[in-house]
Amino acid sequence: MLAIRCQFLQGTYQASPPGAPGVVEWPPHPGRFHVAMVAAAWALAADEVDPRDLEALRWLEGQGAPELVCPPDAAERSAPLVYVPRNLSKAEATDARGRIRRGEDVGRQVGRTGRRFPTMVVGDEPVWFVWPDAKPDEGMRERLGRIVEAVQYLGSSRSPVACSLADDPPAPTHRPGGGGRTLALRTAAPGMTDQVLAFREAEAPPGLGSTVVYGDERLEEGPHAVSGAFGSLVVMRRADGFPLGIQHAGLVAERFRAAVLSCAGDAASAALHGHGRNPHVAYLALPNVGHRYSDGSIMGVAAAIPADCTDDELAEIVTSVSGVDRLAIHGGVVPWRLERAGGDGPRTLDPATWIGPSRVWATATPVLLDRHPKASRGETFEGMVRRSFVHADLPVELVEGAVIQVNKAPFLHGAVPAGLHSAPSNRKAVAFHVRVEFEREVRGPLLAGRGRYLGIGLFRPVRTAGRHSPSQVAAEVVE
Repeated sequence: MLAIRCQFLQGTYQASPPGAPGVVEWPPHPGRFHVAMVAAAWALAADEVDPRDLEALRWLEGQGAPELVCPPDAAERSAPLVYVPRNLSKAEATDARGRIRRGEDVGRQVGRTGRRFPTMVVGDEPVWFVWPDAKPDEGMRERLGRIVEAVQYLGSSRSPVACSLADDPPAPTHRPGGGGRTLALRTAAPGMTDQVLAFREAEAPPGLGSTVVYGDERLEEGPHAVSGAFGSLVVMRRADGFPLGIQHAGLVAERFRAAVLSCAGDAASAALHGHGRNPHVAYLALPNVGHRYSDGSIMGVAAAIPADCTDDELAEIVTSVSGVDRLAIHGGVVPWRLERAGGDGPRTLDPATWIGPSRVWATATPVLLDRHPKASRGETFEGMVRRSFVHADLPVELVEGAVIQVNKAPFLHGAVPAGLHSAPSNRKAVAFHVRVEFEREVRGPLLAGRGRYLGIGLFRPVRTAGRHSPSQVAAEVVE
């Protein structure tokens, strides 16, 4: 057996999964810890990993996914908005590097930006990574112990850790393929060590690792958030260009899809273009809606990633979406410049804003129904909306118990009446704004209706003290 004990020195863990800077990652992904070990080995050997350490890391990545032991009382802490010095823009960073090469004064960075740092309060209990069937010899154990003890932090540098090899770990709380609530965690796989080192040499982000489904058996009997067809978002912000209103969301999403497929080329997989695969990537325009000062302007675009996509599909999606830096809208009359959104932007561009989880959701863009309900068959608009939720991969029993309101007027500040929206090509249909209250929390991104793969039928989580009447326009967004 091989067991690694990881003590969080400040009692907190700060990290976010890829593509979701506003969401806290829990439990810590084993793949993240492996990357931290590679970085520690790099630092121990002064920027060139000792061959014996490299052998030990390669051996460890071949041992499969470890069991995890997580503190039972760990809880997410609310992430307040704090103001920090802003990052340099690409132009400013290029200018600064030029000044440094010429020996000139770079000058002071000015300006602040608001950020949120998702945090888990871990307390005094450690997290364990345990490989019950691993059998390292004494030399291998010694090399791994040396590397493990050199790990300084996990996730953010604001999460310092003290790690060591240890014996007699507690019973696991998360097992690969176990029962209970399922979680998809990134783990190390053969070849990951060399991949991380190659990316480090190129000064690029490391790979995502291999995804393994874990079971949290402690939550087997308790309710947990239900997920639909999509799992996360890759967000691009509008860095430059004339702003468009929310009524153009379908048009912007169509142009974004065309740009992503152009970037992917002829070899684009079905996960991107959707031919023969369902669900596939949904292309979204992200509007500023949901609070009292919302103006409905489109602040960026995003790709909603299918929850069941493979590692290869995920890598292709992230690469293709991130490669889009321009959008030509209205035949090029409205050009946009795009860049990858970071964790320091507005809430509209934070994936957590659209992911939730929440029991109550309302549409930013209206739901397009499959067809008009037929009174002779006892069909209603609410019933057609329920059918749309089922088609969006939500459980039938959850949808049947939901309280649904439909209205031509929006339920969110900044949104516009359903009839003002330009429907995507070949998707002309009756449109309604929807507010839905589920019996359990649902995790987004939540999309429903005929236009969901082009951002029509996009929901945002809301918080309310009571039920709203269909005529009430505004709802308070979860902050």
